[in-house]
Amino acid sequence: MWLAAMLHDVTLVPEVQDDLANQLSFQIQGGILAHEYLSYPQPQLTSNTLHWGTNSKNRSTPATPLSKYQIGEVVESIVLHTDTMQPGRLNLCAQATHLGIMLDALGGGPPADILRLWHPDTILNGAKEWPRTKENESLVEPLMRELEIKPGCQTTTGARAFPLLELMRSNPYFEMK
Repeated sequence: MWLAAMLHDVTLVPEVQDDLANQLSFQIQGGILAHEYLSYPQPQLTSNTLHWGTNSKNRSTPATPLSKYQIGEVVESIVLHTDTMQPGRLNLCAQATHLGIMLDALGGGPPADILRLWHPDTILNGAKEWPRTKENESLVEPLMRELEIKPGCQTTTGARAFPLLELMRSNPYFEMK
């Protein structure tokens, strides 16, 4: 779970996002890079991570290799973290990652909509415990860039179906003190 949380938006950093060699959505590209990263038990510089501003001396991977099953759980969680949830479709790690990101990025979903996944008191309690500021809206700009530079990627399907960027901008976490 921790690895999925830490790696789920790794490809939204400009160094990776600016690589226009592919039109993969950030979730899919992130899953591929996470698989590569977690599959090697020692520090390693790869062609995919060359431009991340890291080198093999300061980049580390888990000390103990993860099993293929564990790597698969993390990778699937990253690839599906923005996908709509279908009953019986997501593993537990992917479900928890998805729900956590819905709460963090969107405040649980549209306020008056059937898609709301979190009770308003849960949002209020979380916002009191971990207050946010407008500076935490940092994902809106990278997602806008994703939609502009990769117009055919999977991310655009969700952004067209829901007012994703507006939901992120109006996340109740950013308003509560």
